Amino acid sequence: MNQSQGNGLNALLARMAKQEEQREREKRKAVLAQFKQAAFPTPEPIARTIVWSTPSARAELLRHHPYWKERKLRLGLDALISAALSAHLDLTRCEAALVAYGASRDSFEDHLDHTVQHPAQKEVMAFCAAFTGAIDTLRRLTKSVRPDLHDQSRELGFDALSGPEISFLRDLRNNLAHGSVTMPGWWIQTDLETTTGAMRFAVAELLAFGDWSAKSKQYLRDAPDGYVAVSAITAKCSSGLARLRRALDLLFARNPTPNEADYYELDDLGRRLLSGQSLKIFLNGHASKGTDPYPHLHRFFEPEVTREILRRPRHSVEQVEFIISLRAAQTHCDDHLREMLYKLFKVESDRVFEREPPSLDPRPLGKLWPHG
Repeated sequence: MNQSQGNGLNALLARMAKQEEQREREKRKAVLAQFKQAAFPTPEPIARTIVWSTPSARAELLRHHPYWKERKLRLGLDALISAALSAHLDLTRCEAALVAYGASRDSFEDHLDHTVQHPAQKEVMAFCAAFTGAIDTLRRLTKSVRPDLHDQSRELGFDALSGPEISFLRDLRNNLAHGSVTMPGWWIQTDLETTTGAMRFAVAELLAFGDWSAKSKQYLRDAPDGYVAVSAITAKCSSGLARLRRALDLLFARNPTPNEADYYELDDLGRRLLSGQSLKIFLNGHASKGTDPYPHLHRFFEPEVTREILRRPRHSVEQVEFIISLRAAQTHCDDHLREMLYKLFKVESDRVFEREPPSLDPRPLGKLWPHG
């Protein structure tokens, strides 16, 4: 190839690359325009663009889907509740360590700062942040994204998160966030037979430093012996958060939206198609060289599932179709993959497999398209 031919080929490749980039931009523009209309189900040509994209490209496109914001807020709410429950658990571990130190009868004061007090203080701050973050996220979710559930979610919140402890914790978080930092100290009591201990706030110190609502002030003044046990407060709030999460899960399950169904149909189908293509690559060599699949079933299925598979006749259509059904939620099985599995499991069948011809633009998937 001379220099002139080489330059011509390079120019052709550059034009083809530019044309491909233009086509991708036009596809993306069409997807975003469709999402802006918020009309469901997503039409097949647009769905095709999304589900046959790479995982990263599909995720980028779906960030513009009308359901995406609600999904992120719901995931964030769940993460905040989980963080609060975890902080409460770790705080109780700190108190358990405190009691263990006290019961040992040995000198332990020098160890408490690093092993009990500082970790406990961290968990208090983490719990306050996660707890109030969860409440604020729920408010944002139901006011701006799901106003149809706002009143019901408020009632659930009132039922699960009522009481002076809740008001105190919110005020404590505000004080911690605005510089009025008062952290709990430790307390141990023993009668040489039984040892108890806790992390607790001194009421006088709290009231002297920080801003408190009337309800919180009354709660503090009513505290026995002038102290407030931290884990008792986080236990009450954790229980309320757990009840609230269960109630919200039920509320959302009873009130699905068309955009939620459409989002997951697009995302799930794209994921299942990718899984199917990856499985073909993995199985191709094994099917060709006659690998016996039965000794390897335990690598892909739980023991009880493997036993259920082996209750079907070996090398039978029934057994392979059962295996395919087990993976249906994760993997799309077209005729190409099904034929490969029949070959791998040495299944005798008169079935005619329709092999799709190679194509950069896969043909429509019929009923597998969202609402197709």
